[in-house]
Amino acid sequence: MTSIAASPAARAGAGRTRYRLPQLTMARFVGVRTMRTGAVWGLVFGLYVYDNAYAFDTIARNGALRHQLLTTMASNAGLKALLGDTRGITSRGGFTDWRAIGVTALVASIWGLLAATRTLRGEESAGRWELFLAAATTQRRAAAGALAGLGAGVLADKDTAAPRTAMLGSPTLFALRMSRAVIISWLLATVVAALLYGSLAKSTGQAFASSGALRKFTRDLTHVALQQLQLAGTRVFAGIIFLILMALIMAYVASAVGKVREDEAEGYVDNLVVRSISRQRWLSGRVGLTLAVLLAAGVLGGVSFWVAAASQHAGLTFSELLLAGINSAAPAALLLGIGVLTLGLVPRLTSIVCWGLLAWAFLLDMLGSAIKVNHWLMDTSLLYHVALAPAVSPDWRIAGTYLAIGGTAALLGGWRFTRRDLQSS
Repeated sequence: MTSIAASPAARAGAGRTRYRLPQLTMARFVGVRTMRTGAVWGLVFGLYVYDNAYAFDTIARNGALRHQLLTTMASNAGLKALLGDTRGITSRGGFTDWRAIGVTALVASIWGLLAATRTLRGEESAGRWELFLAAATTQRRAAAGALAGLGAGVLADKDTAAPRTAMLGSPTLFALRMSRAVIISWLLATVVAALLYGSLAKSTGQAFASSGALRKFTRDLTHVALQQLQLAGTRVFAGIIFLILMALIMAYVASAVGKVREDEAEGYVDNLVVRSISRQRWLSGRVGLTLAVLLAAGVLGGVSFWVAAASQHAGLTFSELLLAGINSAAPAALLLGIGVLTLGLVPRLTSIVCWGLLAWAFLLDMLGSAIKVNHWLMDTSLLYHVALAPAVSPDWRIAGTYLAIGGTAALLGGWRFTRRDLQSS
């Protein structure tokens, strides 16, 4: 028993060490590690808040027009569902709070969920929790554990279990088996969000067509013209929603590419490549799986939005929403290629580059919606060039260019990955 339990002298010496409470040690370690990423997102959110406060003065030529426009926006049901309660948006503080809280809360929640998953489940699966939990025990606890083990020994136990070999025939299927819960969660979130906002498409279009600012211009218009105006407002609202879908799919890609790098860094891939599976085959399977998921997310987003909008007779067709969903996957495909290129050239920066490009695109898109930003700077955003379908027709030349650049970057990164860290004899 002395080989298991710590002696009183050892416990007394341990009490004089620097870190007497292991919980504080863990809190300090996690806090320092996440501080840098949190600081970057904090800077992005701060600039976004400042941008919205500045936009309050530039939203109209004078105070009267600004008040009229904001009053019209306050009655829009779609904007309420998208960004939150619109009460008080006619003041600077209320407008800034309305524009900033909803968006930043969504982005911060996604980042917090990913950070918590990495800290908890990621550290446990990597085996680092065991090092932290393997602390000294006491004689009483050791004796109690031994007695509990002797008592449990009289109960029958199974020393064998039925094998579970499903989806182990290839590295791609194995990756799908290990990440299916995450993939289903992302796709389910896409479907739920599209259904929710699709159900508000018609009411948003009606609010747009019957707003006070437009009523004086539409008094003499026919019923058909008003319907067209309502449909235009519905399409604009749908375009904003699909912009959010673009960012959501890009977030999945950044997470998936970061997981590929983590599997390599932790040595998990070594168990596969030491056999008949090449590094190229392993990486191609992971990239192909991510590409399939991002395309599925776009299609499901478009179909789900159409289902909800059609139930309200919003006037949007299945084909235009399906094409809008496919169009929304283009920035994520380009981000995937850039992520693979980074993995092949500078693997330590893979997650930083992917999440950094997403944060940069999000920041520039928000800034560009309120103030005039230099077009050379806006060109660096992955979201800037993509058409906001179905508000406008998808520009397939841009989508094709994104796919071509992303595919070229992925091929170059894959070629470099197969040769990186290898030495010839």
